[in-house]
Amino acid sequence: MKVNSALAPRTYEKIYREVMLGGGHINSDMQQFLENDRKVLRFFSIMDDLATPQFERRPFLLLYFLADDKIEIREMYPLNCGR
Repeated sequence: MKVNSALAPRTYEKIYREVMLGGGHINSDMQQFLENDRKVLRFFSIMDDLATPQFERRPFLLLYFLADDKIEIREMYPLNCGR
C-alpha cells in the first residue's frame, strides 16, 4: 500500500534551485513553531515563603510552550484567599 505524504522530500537539486531563485532558506523558528504548535509542558511546583511570618506554601503552575520556547508562571490562588 502506497501512502502519499503531504510534503515531498527535499533533494539537493531542489534546494540548489530554490537558492538560485532567491528563496529556499528554511526558517528554523517557523519549522519549530509548525511542529510544536499547541504543545505545552505543564509542571506543578510549590514555593515555601519563609520571609513572611505565616510561613505559607504557595502553589505555582509552570507552563513551557514548545512552539516558541516561552515560560509562563501562574500562581494558583485558593478560593476566597483575598489576593
